Amino acid sequence: MKATAGDCRAIVRIGVIFFLTVVPVFAAAAEAVPPVRIGIDGRRDGLMSKIDSTGRPEGFMVELLAAMQRTGGIEFELVPDSWTELIAKFNAGRIDVLGSIVVSAERRETMDFSIIHATLHGVGYYRSDRPAVRRTADL
Repeated sequence: MKATAGDCRAIVRIGVIFFLTVVPVFAAAAEAVPPVRIGIDGRRDGLMSKIDSTGRPEGFMVELLAAMQRTGGIEFELVPDSWTELIAKFNAGRIDVLGSIVVSAERRETMDFSIIHATLHGVGYYRSDRPAVRRTADL
């Protein structure tokens, strides 16, 4: 069966109606999604993130989140603050995610954790002319 000019016009009309009605609905829904609010360390000397001299966040966590935002099609809002304030904001629902937080049994009661993406190792140095430091009590 061969399509007539009337059939083609009907198909074009359906396509136009689809794009004029359905596509704007999806576009509006996508625009209505608020950014994910991520709490990050807001000190000037933070390890994974910090605030630079101009007041802007910088550091590994900030760069990682920027890369995720570019590739993931999701918008983030960085919320720098002290850890005490960030945890309070998280528990009150004022932020959605805490960036780079240590897992603990207490935190597992109120938080879900992502996969571990960074592991930090630390070393304490002490003077060689002093007694050895082997445990916290030696300090």
